[in-house]
Amino acid sequence: MENKYTPGPWEASDRKDEYKGIMIDATDVVNVAVAYGLDDERAEANARLIAAAPTMVEVLVKLLNCPVVPGSELWAVQFAARKAIAAALYGSEEEG
Repeated sequence: MENKYTPGPWEASDRKDEYKGIMIDATDVVNVAVAYGLDDERAEANARLIAAAPTMVEVLVKLLNCPVVPGSELWAVQFAARKAIAAALYGSEEEG
């Protein structure tokens, strides 16, 4: 799978934009994203979740390489992980 997104790690910074959105930075890129929320606490939680996205994709891809028995619980988890990865990387639940 080719990564078209900015590689991680990403980090929620202490900086905010003019609308109080929390900036999310990557190692070589300032302001990969900005997170908002109904209040500061929710904006901070959203920023942490967005910042964790590259790591979560990497972990899910590793999960797909685990051997499983079809029909098992892990098989179902891998199926859901495959759909989540496709949605994150390709904008749909079908692999691109």
